Amino acid sequence: MSARTPMTMLMGRLAGVALELALAALLLLFLPPYYVYRFTASFLGSVFPDNVSGKVVLITGASSGIGEHLAYEYAKRGANLALVARREASLREVADNASALGSPSVLVLPADVSKPDDCLKFIDDTVAYFGRLDHLVNNASIWQVCKFEEVEDVSYFRTLMVRNTGRFQFFTQT
Repeated sequence: MSARTPMTMLMGRLAGVALELALAALLLLFLPPYYVYRFTASFLGSVFPDNVSGKVVLITGASSGIGEHLAYEYAKRGANLALVARREASLREVADNASALGSPSVLVLPADVSKPDDCLKFIDDTVAYFGRLDHLVNNASIWQVCKFEEVEDVSYFRTLMVRNTGRFQFFTQT
């Protein structure tokens, strides 16, 4: 091998500096437009949100929690709502609040999403009432809280798993 001369070392160092400067220039050329694009898209998205006014939105699990607050947000934006949950009294309260917030029409549908017949019925009822269905917010769930050590019959967990995954298969097939 040949020994590196001071001139060769200087050329190597200059090439490294030139490469670093070229990369920095590329970043300076491309990053500002990218950040301007991101800022503009974010700003326009907040100023002009999706227009759901007049659209029909079916929300499962709408009697409390996230489903309830989703109903209120859609109502503020003028969407027609079909609210589904097992607890009819709570569902009616949410419907009254959604109407007060600006929803032109609210349909209350007491149903259990773990029962396929109920699912078919509330979808059919929504389409029959509004004439269409634009958005489905599948928020309902079935869950159990306990320590695993305290469970005597683990077959119950299988039932929960089948119900929670089965309804997603049902909604994707209808």
